[in-house]
Amino acid sequence: MDPGSKDVCRNDLFQHLYLLRPERGRLARMMVSEESLSLTDHRQAIRDMHSLIMRDFTVLYLPGHEPAEGACPVVCYRQDLQR
Repeated sequence: MDPGSKDVCRNDLFQHLYLLRPERGRLARMMVSEESLSLTDHRQAIRDMHSLIMRDFTVLYLPGHEPAEGACPVVCYRQDLQR
């Protein structure tokens, strides 16, 4: 994006956040939907909100690449990531 242009809403940033946090995308789609949500959708929304509240956002990981029990998610490495 051109540094001189003014994207007040930062739409480009939010589009990339949806890739890093699919929960945000699912919740956004549910919030603007005009259709009634099913019980499954309600449960998914609660799981997504809980996930967004509980996650540590000091380091961003791609979905599926988060540490598993404090260790590298790649089984052959499994090094402790806590310092």
